[in-house]
Amino acid sequence: MDNTDNQQLAYSESSKLLSITGGNSVTIGTLIAFRAKKITSETGLTASTDYDFITPEIIYNDGSGFDEKTGIFTAPVPGIYTFIIGYNATGTFGSRELKLYLNGSIYETLNTDINGGSSLTRSITIKLIALDKVKVLFNTGAAKESGTGSFSGYKVY
Repeated sequence: MDNTDNQQLAYSESSKLLSITGGNSVTIGTLIAFRAKKITSETGLTASTDYDFITPEIIYNDGSGFDEKTGIFTAPVPGIYTFIIGYNATGTFGSRELKLYLNGSIYETLNTDINGGSSLTRSITIKLIALDKVKVLFNTGAAKESGTGSFSGYKVY
């Protein structure tokens, strides 16, 4: 016998690294989650135009995947992710649309013909690879303002 069972496991909470003496290590339990809000509706926009739904007020950004300046979430690691989008159509007029984009192309239309004064919440689950980019766009329809709301997401698996 070479006494190979005499090894020590070590776990670092700060780095999420699990290691064994004389062996390998693995990063486990990395939290990836974000939530950001848009509390001010922009006015004077062009009707029937797509705009990025920028949510500049970060509530939390664990894993640092969300960029509040662009409204883009970049997946730091591959996995299954769920996103939740809340939208409040401020002002009047309808025909607004809410869309989710993946890597610059439309992935899914979340809602069409949104009327002024209405609110909605949508969720979607997507399998992403590392560095995939997800963002929300809205079309102003007959309106000329952005509305308010929130964009959040987390890695499920």
